[in-house]
Amino acid sequence: PVSLWSGWWRRPRTALPESVAATVRSWEAMPAPDERARPADTRFVVVDTETTGLDPGRAELLAIGACAIVAEAIDLSSHCEVGVRPSAPSTKDNVLVHQIGHARQAQGLPLDVALSEWLAYCGRPVFVGFHARFDATVLARHARASLGVALPGRWLDVGLLLRALFPGEGPAHPDLDYWAGRFALPVDGRHGALADAYLTAALFLVVLRAAPPRHVATVSQLFSWQDATRNQAARPEGHFPGA
Repeated sequence: PVSLWSGWWRRPRTALPESVAATVRSWEAMPAPDERARPADTRFVVVDTETTGLDPGRAELLAIGACAIVAEAIDLSSHCEVGVRPSAPSTKDNVLVHQIGHARQAQGLPLDVALSEWLAYCGRPVFVGFHARFDATVLARHARASLGVALPGRWLDVGLLLRALFPGEGPAHPDLDYWAGRFALPVDGRHGALADAYLTAALFLVVLRAAPPRHVATVSQLFSWQDATRNQAARPEGHFPGA
């Protein structure tokens, strides 16, 4: 049974601006995606984040990038890219990785506003990422704390699906650069959240077009194929898929 406490732990720490609260109410009223549907009939949203570190339990968001796949094609008519203001500037080493300097960090949106803009763009799709557990964990933690929203933890992971499609190929944990080179995809803007989301989307289309039909007849079968691959994968101790 649902208790009063279930709503309490999801409540944000401070009252939300009405525009943000309205977005949250609208998002929560939307139906979840139908995993029995074919990929061609499903809206996917591919997401990438830039953060202040690699620990998903502590890292703060710096940027969120997202693009949609509709009818098994990247929707070029719209996308989402928001900068997020962290509680404190990230380290110099961190800035060297994502090229989001301290001045740009300070110009980012407040966390609740940034997340509400992202949710307004996303709606209720099937979420997709590359090594998606990291992005899913960071976004879920921030959305729960700032908006009181419980994001879905079930994402499609293009890294796992490519390993299922091309077992044993490449290094132990191929990254985006490896797969981009494998399929001769452009990498302009790599390590930017939106650029990486677009690259991940292109790789996801490779999966949909090259996978055996039995694995991609429905979204549910895609998840089952991914789960089987994850269960077979040997991971070194301490490895967090998506870090």
